[in-house]
Amino acid sequence: MKPQYAIYLIIAVFFLAAVFCIVFLVHPLLQSIKENSGQILSDKAEILSLDSQDNALKSFKKNYDGYKVNLDKADQLFVNPDDPIAFISFLEKTASDSSVAFDIALSPPQKGLAPSAQPAAVFQISAKGSFTNIATFIQRLERGPYLLGLQHVSIKNIGQGGDTEGNPFRGVEAVFSIEVMTRS
Repeated sequence: MKPQYAIYLIIAVFFLAAVFCIVFLVHPLLQSIKENSGQILSDKAEILSLDSQDNALKSFKKNYDGYKVNLDKADQLFVNPDDPIAFISFLEKTASDSSVAFDIALSPPQKGLAPSAQPAAVFQISAKGSFTNIATFIQRLERGPYLLGLQHVSIKNIGQGGDTEGNPFRGVEAVFSIEVMTRS
């Protein structure tokens, strides 16, 4: 074999060895480095997020006594679904203050949901009185201390009547639903 061909053969063998090393050793190593560095960056981002949540939690715990008053007020916006007596008393007092006679019924729970999973209780109200008194009653309900919404309001004329003081008025009957947010 000529020395020139031997040199070409040695160069070809080293070239193939270099390509083999690049393809089977260096490239997988670089891919592994790329994947691991991406994982490290996502871990750092998660650590920063957890650190900021930890700082926010520490700040909340530190200032909890200041927040407690407002949290208690917010808790009072919700009706206890197992014992809605305070809410019903509020309805009775509001109706009495508005000179409105009313009947109340708790609507059955929605089908397909467990009672504890429902975020609201629905009450059916039937109120009788003058239109202005019923409007005052509804306005006082909306401005009251509970988080509620009126639904399906229906008002019809029931003729002449008298209020609690004996004054004549044109009577109406309002039937509506009240959806009240409940505690979980």
